[in-house]
Amino acid sequence: MAVIVIFDEELNRVKFLIEDGRDVINEFIGGLEKKEAEKVIRVINLLDGLGFKRLILTEMCAGVVGYDNLWYLRAKYRSNIYRVFFFKYFIDDHEIYILVHGIVKKTRRTPPGAISLADRRKKKIIAELEG
Repeated sequence: MAVIVIFDEELNRVKFLIEDGRDVINEFIGGLEKKEAEKVIRVINLLDGLGFKRLILTEMCAGVVGYDNLWYLRAKYRSNIYRVFFFKYFIDDHEIYILVHGIVKKTRRTPPGAISLADRRKKKIIAELEG
C-alpha cells in the first residue's frame, strides 16, 4: 500500500510504500553515505515543500520519456547522480506524490530495467488505490 511521501523529522525517515514487507525507498536511502542520503532527502523535501509545479521548472525534476505520469527527482553529490522515481495521484482533490524506486545512476542513460520497475510499481499502487 502507498503512503503520502513526506520526510518525517521525528522518525528521520521518508514515509513510503511497503512492498512485500520491504520499505524500498528507505532501504535505498539507507544504503547511501550520509551526505548522499542528505542530498536525496533534500530533493524529496523540496517536492513536498515547493510542490510539483515549481519543482518541474528546475533541473531536479523531469518526466520519464515515453511513460505517462512517471517522473523522477534528480539529486547530485560529487560525481554521483541519484534518481528517485515517483508519480502524482489525487486523493480528495489533494495532489500527492508517491515514490516508487530509487537508483544511483552509473551510466549516461537511465537503465531501462529501473524505469520498468518504477512503472510496474506505479501501476500496482494505482490499481490498489482504485480497487
